Amino acid sequence: MQTGCDHRRANAYFLESIDDRECRFLAVHCSIYSKYEEGECPPHNSGVAEMGYHVKSTKLQLPARFSLRTNDKKPFCLEDSIRLR
Repeated sequence: MQTGCDHRRANAYFLESIDDRECRFLAVHCSIYSKYEEGECPPHNSGVAEMGYHVKSTKLQLPARFSLRTNDKKPFCLEDSIRLR
């Protein structure tokens, strides 16, 4: 499994966020990526942001770091990337 950020796919992620409303690109607020990978940044409603066209403002102090999992090919959005409580 490859980890890290692929900024070259940003346009593809954005376009998919417009085209596919069944799956939401939900990211978890987490300051350190390794903690996110280890499950130390559990999602909760105030620490989750939607990425892409349908982004909404957040109550978190910005700038802030958010992490999410994606597929390595289309469709990129993972429906089970996080589950809100």
